[in-house]
Amino acid sequence: MNILCTLAYSQIKRKKSRTAITIAAISLSTALLTAVINFAVSGNTMVQGFLGEDYGEFGSAYTLLLLIPAAILGFDHCNGCDRDLQCFSNERQ
Repeated sequence: MNILCTLAYSQIKRKKSRTAITIAAISLSTALLTAVINFAVSGNTMVQGFLGEDYGEFGSAYTLLLLIPAAILGFDHCNGCDRDLQCFSNERQ
C-alpha cells in the first residue's frame, strides 16, 4: 500500500496542471449534478403544489413523463456498457 501512495504522490508532484484540471473537473461535475437534481426536485414540488399530493387526474401522465426519459437513458447506458465490454474483449485478443 505504501508503494501505491508513493507512486500516486510522485505523479501528483510531477503533473501539477493535470492534477489541478482533474480536481476542477470533478468539482464542476459535482456542482452540475447537484444543480440538476435540485432543479428536478424543485419542479416536482411545484407540480405537487399545483395538482395535489397524488397529482390529481394527471398522475398517470406525470408518471409516464418521468419514466420515459429514465427508461431511454437507462437503455442507452446499458448499450454503452456493452460496447465498452466488447472493445475490451477485442483488445485482449
